[in-house]
Amino acid sequence: MNIFLNKLEKLIIEMKEEIKNPKSSFPKNQLHKSIDVFSDIRESLLLKIIHNKNHNYEIEIILRWSIDVWDWESNITKTTWEIIQDYKQGIK
Repeated sequence: MNIFLNKLEKLIIEMKEEIKNPKSSFPKNQLHKSIDVFSDIRESLLLKIIHNKNHNYEIEIILRWSIDVWDWESNITKTTWEIIQDYKQGIK
């Protein structure tokens, strides 16, 4: 689980940096919401509360954004997909 948490933390940091980038192709509102969801997941895991239903719904929204709107070649998108896949499969 530590690997997952580290990857999640790095993604949150990367998304925060992307928000500051004036040339970013990512919708800022989507990044803000994604940061909120991933931060909440991180906190839930640290408190040993796994797979909150609200997270599952919100994860599906983030997945849809990443497929429909986000740049598929971006590290943010690729890491988001990895995290979502790991989360859905159960964190190892």
